[in-house]
Amino acid sequence: MYKQMKSQLKTASIIFCIMLITNFAKGREVTFSGSWKLIQRTSLTGKDYFNGIPKSITVNETGNKLTISRATNIATPDDVGNTASETLTHDGKPSTNQTAVKKTRISVIDPGPDKLNFTEKTTIADPAEQNKILFSISKSRTLSVDGKSLTITRSFASATDPNDKWSMKGVYQKQ
Repeated sequence: MYKQMKSQLKTASIIFCIMLITNFAKGREVTFSGSWKLIQRTSLTGKDYFNGIPKSITVNETGNKLTISRATNIATPDDVGNTASETLTHDGKPSTNQTAVKKTRISVIDPGPDKLNFTEKTTIADPAEQNKILFSISKSRTLSVDGKSLTITRSFASATDPNDKWSMKGVYQKQ
């Protein structure tokens, strides 16, 4: 009888620990929100553009909306650059924003199988001819399980020059 009680107590303890861990994990939902600083930049294919991956990103994720501000160098790797911002939605519907030079940016988010990743597909159109696509960009964002690092893989393809394409990867640390 003592062995049976000991076994039951051990089983109950294990179940209790699993419940504690599960509730702790639920309470610590990981999001893309926060300020992110670039710690590693890698050119994967094509030209190595110093401004191909932002040097820092700020993300505000509320409900269905995702507002992303990114600071990018413009002329040299050391310049102060500019900051661009866009608002996207997680519902699969196109989000329309304007670039700094007044081009039309249309983006759609393809959610990943979990809340740790998604892909943003973007087309940039000529401001004079909205139906004329100039180039397309794909950004895959993957968040670490602990929410402390973010990896972005960005691919660019010109709609007018088949040789003008490249991809880069940036690894960011949450600040």
